[in-house]
Amino acid sequence: MISRRQFKRDCLIFIDKSNELSDEWEVVTGLQSQNKDDDIYIVKKTTSLVVGSHGKIPTHPVQTEIEPSSSIEQGLGESDDEVMHMAEVIGVDNEACSIDGSNPKPVVFEYHIVYSIAYSVPVLYFNAHSMSGKLLKLEDIWGLVPEHLKPSQSSEWWSFITQSEHPVLHRPFFQIHPCHTADIMANVTCTTHNYLVTWLSLLGPVVGLSISHLYADLCQPPRPTRPTTTTTE
Repeated sequence: MISRRQFKRDCLIFIDKSNELSDEWEVVTGLQSQNKDDDIYIVKKTTSLVVGSHGKIPTHPVQTEIEPSSSIEQGLGESDDEVMHMAEVIGVDNEACSIDGSNPKPVVFEYHIVYSIAYSVPVLYFNAHSMSGKLLKLEDIWGLVPEHLKPSQSSEWWSFITQSEHPVLHRPFFQIHPCHTADIMANVTCTTHNYLVTWLSLLGPVVGLSISHLYADLCQPPRPTRPTTTTTE
């Protein structure tokens, strides 16, 4: 578990690294607390071609970064043109709102990382929808989760990824339920200096969100600064 202050610290450090890597994460000021300066969350939006016949995302999906927005109903931005062009070339159905077949379909994924006051951990909220704005169903989301990352018992699936109201936007989002976070992080044997990066690298791939290995630098202890020496004559 981490405090809200540590979450904010980790987020701001993460955003600095994202800007350095041109990774398109954005920080948003939240509305949960009276002290809005301490209440932030971070957002990323990507568009990918996915294949759902076997519940897999292609090994090398077409993926572009687009500006995050407060509502998925807003325009998706010019960078979607690349994905749309690829979709037209291979004959993709852009209106489909379910992933059920061998044909790749463009899907927009919107990820929000928000601090949970109740659980004292970060929570990954996300939505996925077609280019026309039609949301994917929970069954479709589970169809995209790699088999080796699914809970061993199918009865546990529906408590691991659930649908809930976004704590800031007050709209339905999927979430990786935070009740599992403390147990997962307790199995991390190494000491991390950025809880957010370690947590995201473990849980993000479950829902198609991977981060660059270059973020691993943030988990290392800061290098000690050498004392300056002065010479006297």
